[in-house]
Amino acid sequence: MSNPAIETVKAIKRCIQRDFFANESSKDSGIYQLTIVDEKSRQELNINTKNAAECLLLSTDVDRNKDSNQAKSIAKDSLLPFFEPTESGITQQCDLILIGSRDENLFVFLIEMKQANKGHYLQQMKSSKLFVNFVLEILTLHSKCTAHPPHFFGVLCYGDQRRARNQPSKHLTFQFEERNGLHVSEWYASSINLPALLSAALRCVQGKAA
Repeated sequence: MSNPAIETVKAIKRCIQRDFFANESSKDSGIYQLTIVDEKSRQELNINTKNAAECLLLSTDVDRNKDSNQAKSIAKDSLLPFFEPTESGITQQCDLILIGSRDENLFVFLIEMKQANKGHYLQQMKSSKLFVNFVLEILTLHSKCTAHPPHFFGVLCYGDQRRARNQPSKHLTFQFEERNGLHVSEWYASSINLPALLSAALRCVQGKAA
C-alpha cells in the first residue's frame, strides 16, 4: 500500500519547475549542499538527508533573473509575478522550503537564515506556508496527489557561528515552541540532519495529539 505522504512529495517534484529546486552536491553521500547564500548573513547550509524518506528542497527567496536586463526593467518577483513587488512585504518568502515525511505524516519545514536580527521571519515563514498550501490544493484539485494536510514547522537558522559556541546545548537539538500560530525551532549549527529534524517534529505532533 502506497504512502500518501511520500506520494505527495513525489507529486510536488513532478509538478514544480526545476528552477525552484535548491541546487545540490555530494548527492551520493546523502549531503545536500545548498548553493543559496543569504545576502545578509552570507551563510550556506548543509542538509543531511541520509536514511530519510523521499524529500524535496525548494529555494523560493532568490532572484533567478538578476542578470537579465528585461527582468531589471520589469522587476517581477520570480515566485509571485502577479504581485506588485513595490508593495512592501507581499512577495517575501523564507529562504528554503524542506518537504519530507515520517510515519505517513507530511512535514513542511520553513527555513529562514538570519544573523543577529530576526526581522520579520514569522511573516516570511507564514507567506511560504500559504504558498505550499496553494500548491497542494492545486495538485489535489487536478488529482495529482491525495489530499494530505501537512504539518508546518519553522526553523530559524543563525549564520554567526561565533554565537553557536556561546549557546546552551539545548540549541543544538531541535526544540519547537509555538510562536503566533507556528511551531519554530532556533538553530545554531551550519548543518541540519533531516532524520533528526523529522523525529523532533513528529514528537511535537504526537505531543499535541496526546
